[in-house]
Amino acid sequence: MNSIVITGIAIFFAILLIHIVVWNILRPKSEITALFALFIIFPAMMFIPMAIFASTAGVVEITLLYYALAAAYIQSYPGFKITIPSFKILQIIYEQRRSGAKKEEIAEKFDRHELIDDRLNLLVVDRLAIREGPIWVLTWRGKVLVYFFIFFRKKIYGMELGEG
Repeated sequence: MNSIVITGIAIFFAILLIHIVVWNILRPKSEITALFALFIIFPAMMFIPMAIFASTAGVVEITLLYYALAAAYIQSYPGFKITIPSFKILQIIYEQRRSGAKKEEIAEKFDRHELIDDRLNLLVVDRLAIREGPIWVLTWRGKVLVYFFIFFRKKIYGMELGEG
């Protein structure tokens, strides 16, 4: 059992190391696609032959553990990558810890570009949304992602959109 856990975690950290190296050298434009390829497709090319040809016990368990870790990382990645408004507020308050921070001072640190334009650009680069004239629409990838999160929030957490 311990070897299964160690192997699954070791494979995850090996892929994570590859991820760090690739991002520091190449900086992919479509990060979601690159994350999916690196953490899902690339390991599948290793796990499928292992499951077919290896007589090693625990291949299925190792695979499941790896993909659980990979899924958690992929879901967490955007939170690490972007400036989360709540964390930025905490940072502003921390920087002003001696005198405190007023609401107006916090608001001054945010701008439209950071809050909206950068996010829309990331959605376009990751092919999740496109602009059609003056309106924004979801691509099929964007719809799949939204449907997944709506289902997850509703069925797992019992929350409607806008709650939480």
